[in-house]
Amino acid sequence: MSLKHRSDDEVRRALFDRVVDILETERTRNHSVAVCAQSPCVFSIQRPDGCLLMVDIGNAEVLMRGQLKWCYVEHQGEPWSFSVARADDVAVRMVGGPTGSIDEIAEYIKATFLNRSKNVHKPIGAATLPTASRRLLPSLQ
Repeated sequence: MSLKHRSDDEVRRALFDRVVDILETERTRNHSVAVCAQSPCVFSIQRPDGCLLMVDIGNAEVLMRGQLKWCYVEHQGEPWSFSVARADDVAVRMVGGPTGSIDEIAEYIKATFLNRSKNVHKPIGAATLPTASRRLLPSLQ
């Protein structure tokens, strides 16, 4: 899908809607995952182990912001934070992470939520987290 003739607001809305759509689809497959908040600008979903993913439509500088708050003690205060910006006329990029289509970035966000929060007994060390986890994004509350 070409982003060339789409405004930032149109790309922002398409990205947010796609992330919400795939997370909602996952929730219908996995009833232990619960939606905590949903509005036109903010979406949050939580796993039974307490891990919480929050995304919002960003601001003038980024198309989307998000944060995954870990449930295990080792990562308290070290949430994985990310932002997504326009890369060029055909792709978006996760700051410090992958570049791809809207669908690819949305799938990456879903996979990170599902894979990095599923095992309370096997926490991932901070060194293995995506670079975006150590970026500037303030906590979304």
